[in-house]
Amino acid sequence: RIETRDAERRRGELACDALIVATGAPIAAQIARPLLTPAERDHFAALRERTAITLAIAVDGIDGGLPQEVRLPRGAASAVASFLIEPGHLGGRSPEGQSQIVALARDGFAERWRDMPDDVVTKNLLGSLEDHVPGLGDRILATHLGRARVPFFRVGHYRLLASFEKVQRDRRALGRRLYWAGDHVGGPGFEAATR
Repeated sequence: RIETRDAERRRGELACDALIVATGAPIAAQIARPLLTPAERDHFAALRERTAITLAIAVDGIDGGLPQEVRLPRGAASAVASFLIEPGHLGGRSPEGQSQIVALARDGFAERWRDMPDDVVTKNLLGSLEDHVPGLGDRILATHLGRARVPFFRVGHYRLLASFEKVQRDRRALGRRLYWAGDHVGGPGFEAATR
């Protein structure tokens, strides 16, 4: 049974066999707080997030034959940590004759600039990219700036995650039907999301 409240603050009830709520860890913990054990509350309290900013750029012309990722050294005076160049091809994300460049901002830049207007952030990231992709400015067809809060995996995260998973097994054995999914229970890499 779920109690609901609409935009006009009217109350309602919803009965269902299952409910899926897709949200980040802090909101998930807040929603489920009455159902959580102390160990689960500790788990969610220990989770950290960081701001991630990406810039996707549609570019006229082809940059290379295969996709390539370029990682910039930490010491480089650049707002960009890495970027991926994907040449267009038939049936791909970018049409033939074009390319897509996706740049990931450095963590420090993303935190400091997270509340700045999109056009200001885009201009700064493009300026950093032009140092590494000559002639980029004249070939830009479109840009899209993305911002998100993503899990930050500190030292000890795997122990924290193992403890959380043990509590989940124990709770399910006792009949609780609450399941968690999301980046915060996966791990800091692509492979972790597939287990």
